[in-house]
Amino acid sequence: MQIPTRQFAETQLRSMSSVQRELQDIQIQLSTGKKILHASDNPTASIEIARIDNQAAALARDKAALQFTNGRLGLEEDMLGEAISIGQRLKELAVLGNRQTTAQDRANLVAEARQLEGALEDLANTADESGHSLFAGFRTNVRAFADESGIGNVTYQGDNGAVVVPGNEDTTHGVDHGGKLFGGVRTSSGLTDAFSIVGQFITALDSGTGIAAAQIKLDALSEHLNTKQTEIGAARAAIENRIGLFAGKESNLAARREPLAKPVIEELGTKLQQGIAALTAAQQSFIKTIDLNLFKFLT
Repeated sequence: MQIPTRQFAETQLRSMSSVQRELQDIQIQLSTGKKILHASDNPTASIEIARIDNQAAALARDKAALQFTNGRLGLEEDMLGEAISIGQRLKELAVLGNRQTTAQDRANLVAEARQLEGALEDLANTADESGHSLFAGFRTNVRAFADESGIGNVTYQGDNGAVVVPGNEDTTHGVDHGGKLFGGVRTSSGLTDAFSIVGQFITALDSGTGIAAAQIKLDALSEHLNTKQTEIGAARAAIENRIGLFAGKESNLAARREPLAKPVIEELGTKLQQGIAALTAAQQSFIKTIDLNLFKFLT
């Protein structure tokens, strides 16, 4: 008479437990879509997956930063567009000012010009949704332009921080800070800023003298603002081009990661069926062996 020893029983139970754990892992793989549940399952693949994930995370951060910059530049581009419209209306007032001779007519034109001057200053001090100044460089917590003297002397309060966008073939697209966007206007008498030009025009319009000379400076201001808007448009195009390239990089990383991390459902299904069949056979064999030896013992 032979009865299974404890060692035999433990060996059989360990074998069946191992098969059960494998089946559980397969079920988890099917439910989670993960090929590797533990780094020890495939250390080489786990290391490569981690490397790919780090590259993808860095790519996502770069993409988010570019998208944020593109959004801010979009706001700046829109604000400059409105500033260009204000400049155009001021030039129209200059034409009207040359034609009007009565004090009341000039007063009406001056009143509108002052409203446009205030609108221009408001545009230059535009803030984003977070309350950060668009045109103050890196000093985003201050008003970009302010009249500290209270006499119409608007000065730049920001710093020289500017956006530099990498382009293609080692080129870059720089976007000036607010001091240069609304300043650095080249005229026959030298460099000046938008607010000085508008202020001089209002003075000329009010007095009825020097309007033609002021109009020439308004033309220079319009040309300056158009140039700056074009530069921002070029920078945005470069950003959007780089963001477009990210799609290819993201697809490449995903293609490298998928065969390492994503299980093949058909293969898992086959393994699951085979594992269940093997476990069932082992359990039945174990039970039959126990019953047979126990029957022999009793008889």
